[in-house]
Amino acid sequence: MIRRFPRQQPFLERTRLRYVHFLHLLTDGKRERASRVPGFVAVFLGHETDLILLLAGEPANALNIRPGKRSVVPIAAVVERATQETERGDVAFYGAPEAQLCAMFSTVAHPPLDLPDLDGKHPGRLFARLEEERFDGVLEVLEGDAVHYVLLEGGTPREAFIAEETGGGDLADRLERLFAPERAPGLEVKAYPPVRSLPVQAAPALVQLYARTISGALEALREPLGAEAVRLFEEARTRAAEKHAALASYCVGPEGGVTGESVAEAEALTDAVAAWLLEALTAASRVAEGIDPAALLERVTYENRFALEAQGFFRHLPWPVGR
Repeated sequence: MIRRFPRQQPFLERTRLRYVHFLHLLTDGKRERASRVPGFVAVFLGHETDLILLLAGEPANALNIRPGKRSVVPIAAVVERATQETERGDVAFYGAPEAQLCAMFSTVAHPPLDLPDLDGKHPGRLFARLEEERFDGVLEVLEGDAVHYVLLEGGTPREAFIAEETGGGDLADRLERLFAPERAPGLEVKAYPPVRSLPVQAAPALVQLYARTISGALEALREPLGAEAVRLFEEARTRAAEKHAALASYCVGPEGGVTGESVAEAEALTDAVAAWLLEALTAASRVAEGIDPAALLERVTYENRFALEAQGFFRHLPWPVGR
């Protein structure tokens, strides 16, 4: 299980969660200029590790690593777990360059590339092969409970992020120490595609706003459609999800409650929710007379119209709502 990651500034060394106000830790960048840097918060929970990746001190994305499985997860899910598991979890906060965060994201968001025989015991042969193939991407080098990342462009190593590195030197010296004969037998090497910039998840507040908007529209249709409104909205979600992966985790419960968390970026989530509502309200206007989708949505979104307008939500719809 990975416990040690490359890092630069140690803002908080590994500490019991019960001694830390987790939400204050995540918002430290709003108060302390020194924390407005790229980095990551690691939450250690038994055999699992949650990671919140930060850009300029702000949560950007979240990852979960457990034996046999890695996944991109909603930031809100990590926050909830960390605040509920204070008695058994540890937390740490480190600065790290964005290039490292992209490497960390790649090794979780993508499966390993099909490049057999990446043998860390023979680094000369390993890097010669990658140079011959002009490999672009990330090498993840596992060493016990530590992980290291090597970034290559056109088969040439460009950067290396090495856990608990103590020596200096240029890139060649650092790689030589990493793949030293006495260490090489304990190294496991996998290759992943490059990630050039770190995707930024829609903020949890925006995810909640869209869930309330969908719930409000569904509730507004209960009077003309009754229980049919629930079925109509779930069918509309299924149709919209064929083109919008951001809706995959959402569902409409039997009582009409909208549940689901998203790891999509704000623009993709905005587009997806608008497509869902377009499908649902258009279908509703066909099955019942007197339903005006534009007027209904205007009424449902009135209280949050400025927040929705700031996301460009209404521009995704064909009706003159919010204009």
